[in-house]
Amino acid sequence: MRFRIPVAASTLHRRKVHLRDAQLGAASLFPFFDAGGNVDRLMLVWPPSRTIAALEPRPGLVEVTMWDAIEIDADLAALRDLDAQTAAELAAGRWHYDPWWVLRHPRYGGHPAVPALKATNCAERFRLPFRQLFFEHDLSRVARLTTDKMSIARLWRDEQFQAFTPDLLPPRQDPRPEPARAPSTWRLAPIWRRPDWLSRLNV
Repeated sequence: MRFRIPVAASTLHRRKVHLRDAQLGAASLFPFFDAGGNVDRLMLVWPPSRTIAALEPRPGLVEVTMWDAIEIDADLAALRDLDAQTAAELAAGRWHYDPWWVLRHPRYGGHPAVPALKATNCAERFRLPFRQLFFEHDLSRVARLTTDKMSIARLWRDEQFQAFTPDLLPPRQDPRPEPARAPSTWRLAPIWRRPDWLSRLNV
C-alpha cells in the first residue's frame, strides 16, 4: 500500500531503501525545504557507510510505502558523497528536520559536509511545541504539524493538525564566510630608525 496521505518524518527514518541496483538497511531520508516549506533536495544516509548523498526530487523518484521499503529510482553509484562546498550550497536558505541528530553519529566525525548540514537542522528551532512533522506524500513540501491540546477537564491530550506556515521557523541565517586576510609582508627595518642606533655603533 502506498501513502497518498502526508508522510510523517518518522516514517523516513531508519527504513529499508530499495534502489535500482542495491538495498540499504536502516537508511534515513531527509527532505530539505525552504522557508515556505517547498522541498527541492533530499539527503540520504545509511549505516555503516559515512556517505552523505543528496538527490534532486523529480516525479517518480521516491515512493514511500506503508510497510515495505522506501523505493528510490536511482543507482547506488549515483549517490555521491557531499564535499564541503556542495554541502554549503545545499544548506543555503534551507532547513531539514532531524530530531534524532543523525549527523552527530561518530561515523560522521571529521566529515567535511557535516558542519554546514547540521546548521540546517530545525528540530529545536520551531516556535511552538509539536509532536510530528508531515510531508506531502510525494515529499514535495512540508504539509503540516501535529500539536497537543489539553482537554477542558485536563484529563487527556488531543492531537490536532496545524498547517505549516513560514512564521513557525526563524529566518535561515547562513554563516558568512570570514573575509580574506591580506597576506603579511616582510619589510626591512633599517637600524637608523631605532632610537638607540648610535649607541649600537659604539659597542
